[in-house]
Amino acid sequence: MYDVLFQPITIHGLTLKNRIVFAPTSMGLKPPALLEHIARIAQGGAALIVIGDVPVLPSPFFSLYDQKGFAFYQQITQTAHQYGAKISAQLHMSDTDTEGLKPYFTMLKSGTISPDAVRKKM
Repeated sequence: MYDVLFQPITIHGLTLKNRIVFAPTSMGLKPPALLEHIARIAQGGAALIVIGDVPVLPSPFFSLYDQKGFAFYQQITQTAHQYGAKISAQLHMSDTDTEGLKPYFTMLKSGTISPDAVRKKM
């Protein structure tokens, strides 16, 4: 019954070495540690690793918007490919004005205002 889990699968021309997919995760790791973590996941047998929250607009984090960020995601991909894994990105476009939310943090935490009420104010 479980033997199919370890069989290759081709979906729209993309062949995965098995059917193990590592779910999207924003790991909060610095670049060297993230690359090591991706390598461990790929070595562990995952066929597809989904990188969570990949910014597509200018961001203080590595973003696909600029060359430096794009090059970093290429490193992630190369790291996974060394072990036969593929990479997918969960793209993220933030439209949240974090500075504008600051006055509401305390009220949100205490429950005196709901997230829906804050959205209406933004």
